[in-house]
Amino acid sequence: SGLSIGYLSGIHSEMYYRNRTPPSVREAAYQAHFEEGDVEHLVKEAAQGGVDILLTCEWGRGYYKLYNPTQLPSVKSQPPTKAGSPVVSELAIATAPRYHFAATEHCFHKLRPYRNADVAHVTRFIGMGNVGNPDKKQKYIYALNAKPLAKMTTEEKGSMPEDSTLCPYDYQPVKRPS
Repeated sequence: SGLSIGYLSGIHSEMYYRNRTPPSVREAAYQAHFEEGDVEHLVKEAAQGGVDILLTCEWGRGYYKLYNPTQLPSVKSQPPTKAGSPVVSELAIATAPRYHFAATEHCFHKLRPYRNADVAHVTRFIGMGNVGNPDKKQKYIYALNAKPLAKMTTEEKGSMPEDSTLCPYDYQPVKRPS
């Protein structure tokens, strides 16, 4: 079995999140926003065996909380305290991926690995820069060599890097399917 990859396409909008768009409308045109059902489906699938890689458009809101202000990345959309999505934070907590990639802040940034509440492994968040960015530090491609969760030993999963931190996102209780 290979890597388990979950993705959430689109951005969070409270107006669209709780609304149920009829399938015929969703299939007829690309929707730039995700809905609550999309997130629930991903959490349910992740409960079946974990997520190695989570791909989202948005960063999770709260990524900045373990930094002092001089260490913050220069995100492009909003001030750090407003950047990112609270739903993506909740999704990252609920799915506990090994790697989480996102791109809408238009800057390359790696958080220190953070510990998850309900699983042994850490999550590594990588924010990606824009494609074609002339600043070589703003990477838009990232290579990794990841062993699937399903093939990792208990010791490998429980290995904590020395620089690991608490989860940066506000904890919100998320019902994990049993």
